[in-house]
Amino acid sequence: MNKNAKIASTGEAAVILTAEEYEKLLNRLEDAYDRALIDTAWEESQGAPLMPMEILQRELAGELSPLAAWRKSAGMTQRQLAEKSGVLPRTISEFENGRIDPRLSTLQALAKAIGVDIQDIVPDEPKE
Repeated sequence: MNKNAKIASTGEAAVILTAEEYEKLLNRLEDAYDRALIDTAWEESQGAPLMPMEILQRELAGELSPLAAWRKSAGMTQRQLAEKSGVLPRTISEFENGRIDPRLSTLQALAKAIGVDIQDIVPDEPKE
């Protein structure tokens, strides 16, 4: 039996740790959990386009809709996205300019064609 082990009232072996040892153990567990979360997010994002800082800044400034930002990040024109998604170019243009709210099936087709989630291409607040 380990020198730090004691017998608990239940008859099982118990381990006594100093506060410093306990903190180190917790930090290791938290680090392992954080690494697992990062690894999972990385695996799930494989194949998704990366958004360059310039495009992200334009989206955050309201110059580009989320769909336009992701489309450009994927290196696609509206016509190319239309061909890949089966959505009319006019629908894509009107959605990017905030003139329409497309159906869920249209959003699904656009998001799938770009390789992102639906919530990535939908604006947080509709334009007025």
